[in-house]
Amino acid sequence: INDHKHGMPLLETAEVSLGKKGRRVLSKTVDLVSDPFLDHHRLDGVPVMPFVCAAEYMAESVKALGFSGNGVELTDIQNFRGIALKEDMARLEVTARESSVAGGVDLELFANDGKKGPNYRSTAILAPSSPRPPPIPWATFKGGAPLDIAMVYNRWLFHGPIFQTVSDIVSVGPEGLVAKLHPRKPSDFYPPATEDSWIFDPGVMDGALQLVSVWSRAVRDTTALPTKMGSLRKFEDGPLPDNLEVRINIVSDRSDPAIHCHLTISDAKDQVWIAVNDFLGTS
Repeated sequence: INDHKHGMPLLETAEVSLGKKGRRVLSKTVDLVSDPFLDHHRLDGVPVMPFVCAAEYMAESVKALGFSGNGVELTDIQNFRGIALKEDMARLEVTARESSVAGGVDLELFANDGKKGPNYRSTAILAPSSPRPPPIPWATFKGGAPLDIAMVYNRWLFHGPIFQTVSDIVSVGPEGLVAKLHPRKPSDFYPPATEDSWIFDPGVMDGALQLVSVWSRAVRDTTALPTKMGSLRKFEDGPLPDNLEVRINIVSDRSDPAIHCHLTISDAKDQVWIAVNDFLGTS
């Protein structure tokens, strides 16, 4: 891995092997030394792998395991059960094999937690992305109002400094939310990764999903946790711009215990860099 580490900041200490039935396998032990960002994401005092970091692990594994293509789009990302570091460590294993979907790679992420089946599953599409969509239109957010970000991080969210990537909540209303985000360097998550670049910046992506929970707290006084994402696309390789805007359109009814939404992350020129379709969270 270290010979080909560019673009794989979470995998510097990973090992590659061959598994059964043509699967390729990537293994890594994560702990608070190799992955110090986990110390900034605790539930009831226990470090827990963020949904978006599991997605980044799977996306980076596609490249590390030798599958080639123009870009990576993750589809049908499913969280069957979270990954908790109950003894401040966990042994991760990503298995990959060619999918029945054209240009696809089926991925499963296991956490060696003594339970059957994967913790996460997705399919990566190794093909040029579809054209950039426009940002979700501002007209969606009529009737919204700003929200104090300091209050949000102090009272509603549990995220430590590495994951506090939301700088301003511009508008929260019945149909969604608009906020400002800033990116994180790979070395912020893993200090030796000074020459690496993200596939999907998990700091930015976690900030976006934090905001889904913020909308849920503001509008219906419940906390939302991520369970599924229909597609996660980035439209240009390399680092994200410094100043980003996320627009989240909630399409489920406010009384529905599940939250169904779409989101776009764009730059100051309204150019979309990342789009998520069909995100599902549960309260």
